[in-house]
Formats: sequence, structure tokens, C-alpha cells
Amino acid sequence: AARNLPKGTVVGYAPLIHMGNHSWLWDITYNHDRRLEGVHENLNYTIQDIVINYSFGHPKSTMLLTPYGAMVNYINHDRERANVRVQWPTEELVAHKPEWLTKDVPFFENTHEKIGLSLDYVALRDIEEGEEIFMDYGDEWIQAWEEHVSNWKPIGPEDYMHPTE
Repeated sequence: AARNLPKGTVVGYAPLIHMGNHSWLWDITYNHDRRLEGVHENLNYTIQDIVINYSFGHPKSTMLLTPYGAMVNYINHDRERANVRVQWPTEELVAHKPEWLTKDVPFFENTHEKIGLSLDYVALRDIEEGEEIFMDYGDEWIQAWEEHVSNWKPIGPEDYMHPTE
């Protein structure tokens, strides 16, 4: 934090990119030409879009809400040291229309170019100047992260050569 923030202070505000059906976000295919020691290789691979890691969703909904803005990129996960939580803004703002909270998913399928929902990041306790901002991302995120860590293998690990070699 750049200054002391009392409990209950809105630490940050983030408009949301809202998608009613995010199924098109799941896979991205990369084409990569690689030249190594005179061997030319074309690598094509598909990965899950990383935007999912920064979005809010629910397992029983196709709705996906992705915050954006300068501050949200610096909020990391820490269950024990969480000092902010998210909430809907308490008033109408340029990028927050409270009536949108009552809309159903099909409404959001046609609002890609509009902004009508936002989140406030609110201090759970007093935050001191210089203290990092943390949020508890929740059980599902922790489970997905642990699964990712246990299964992750870099692309082409058999070709990896340490710079000292």
C-alpha cells in the first residue's frame, strides 16, 4: 500500500470484462517456429487461456467476470494474510450499473463492448503503508493451482539446455 488504509477503505476499483459465454476463451493455439543447432522445428500447441486465472466465475454458470486496471494486477493470493475482499460498489459509477446485477446470462452475451459491472477491493483490516495487498482466491482456485503444479511440464523439456552448457 502506498499509504495507511483503515479497515473498510475501498483500496481499489476495477471495471469488469463480462462474458456471458466464455467457452471460446478456453483454448488458444500457438504456432512457434524454433531453430536449434541447424534443426528447424514447427511447434503447434494448445493451452488454456491464462485470463481464466484472473477471472471470477462459478462452476454452475457460463458467466465470467475479468477485472482490469492498474491495481488488480498486483493483488496476489494468500489465505492467511488476506487483507482485502471484493464487493459490488455501493453506488452507480461510470463503469458500474447496479441494475446489471439483476440481468441474466443471455444479456451479457451481447455486451462485450460495454462496461456495466465493477468490483471494489475493500480492506478487511487496517493496512499499513508498504504492506502488500493480498486476497484469498478461494478453495477452487487453490485446488486448481495444486493440480496445475503437480501436472505441469514445460513444452519441449527434453530439448532444454541450461545456459551454462
